[in-house]
Amino acid sequence: MNKIFYNTEIYNSFQDYALGGFIVNEGEQVNYNLIYTAIYNKIEALISDYINRGMIANNYDASKYTKEDALVDIGFMIKDFLGFYPEILAEQSIENAILTSDQMEKWLNIEIKDRIKQYPFAQNAINMGIPNEEEMIVDAVLYKEAEEATNDMTLEQYLEQLSLIEL
Repeated sequence: MNKIFYNTEIYNSFQDYALGGFIVNEGEQVNYNLIYTAIYNKIEALISDYINRGMIANNYDASKYTKEDALVDIGFMIKDFLGFYPEILAEQSIENAILTSDQMEKWLNIEIKDRIKQYPFAQNAINMGIPNEEEMIVDAVLYKEAEEATNDMTLEQYLEQLSLIEL
């Protein structure tokens, strides 16, 4: 059965789950590469969802809203939240812009990577893996928040959470 990745040594706040929460197979060991791939896939899905929501909402009232319009809107959101406008307004370029933003670099490549390196139960957790502690839940409130952050995030909320990373 698939479960959200829940490990309070690695993700210890709502923000961590909002930015990097993902689903794993039961018993699957998690490493940095899996986390990175899950975050990339999450950003990709959030962008696609934003485009689809915009097309549905704006086509409902017979406007001529296009995918390109949605990408421009995403570019402006990135500027508002992260402080830069993506050079290229294509889905993959926007995904890469978010992944390489200063805020993501600090959160993922410094904070999360350090927590993985310091993980107490794996000598080489970067490569070998970290267990999902979903079976050992101590704080039901944090787990519920983690579940909501993992499953119920919009692109707007994601960028807002990312903007809260202090540089």
